[in-house]
Amino acid sequence: MRTEDDPRLSLLPLRQTSLLGSAIGRTLIDIERLLLPTLADHLARGGDERAFFTRSHGTTGLHFTGGLLHAIYEWPSELSILVDGLPLQMREFDERHLLSQSPSAPDWLRACLGQEVRDVVAYVYDDGVPSDEARQVGLTYRLASGFDLYCGTYLHGNMDTIELRPPNEISLEDVVEEVSMAALPPKGDDGRR
Repeated sequence: MRTEDDPRLSLLPLRQTSLLGSAIGRTLIDIERLLLPTLADHLARGGDERAFFTRSHGTTGLHFTGGLLHAIYEWPSELSILVDGLPLQMREFDERHLLSQSPSAPDWLRACLGQEVRDVVAYVYDDGVPSDEARQVGLTYRLASGFDLYCGTYLHGNMDTIELRPPNEISLEDVVEEVSMAALPPKGDDGRR
C-alpha cells in the first residue's frame, strides 16, 4: 500500500507529461523488453514464438531519436504503469530483447520502427469497483502512419503484464480519462512540456 510520499507517485504517466510529450516529433528507433520467462522457457511451455516479444511479462523501453527513452514498468498494487527516462533496470533472471534483433516478432510491431510519433495518449481505467488506486494503465503512441501502438496493462484483458498491442486488441470501455500529450499546453520557455 502506498503513502502520499511514495516516490513512485511521481512516475505515474499523468505526472510525467513532459517526458511523454517529448516523444512527439521523434522517431521510434527500437523497442527493448526485459522479459521473464526466457524464450526457451516460453517455447518449452508451448508458447507462441510470435507472441513472446509482445505479451511476455517484463518491462518495456521505447527508444527514440535524440537518445530519448521511455522506460515503462508495472506497479501492480496501484493497477498502474510507471514511466521514466532512465535505462531499464535488469533483474536477476531477466532476458534482454530488442525488437530490431527479434525476427519472430509480429510484422505489425516491426512496422512501428522508423515511424514518427504524432501523439502519446495516457489512459486511466475504472471498472466500477470503489478504490483509491491510481489505475493509470497504459499509453498509446500515435504514429505518422496512422497506427496506434498500445503499451500497458488491463485494457488488453490481462491484468498482470505490460504488453504491446495493436489498437484492435485493447478495449477503452472502462477508460474514464484519456489524456493526449499533444493537446496539453507547452511548458517552459523552450516550448517543451
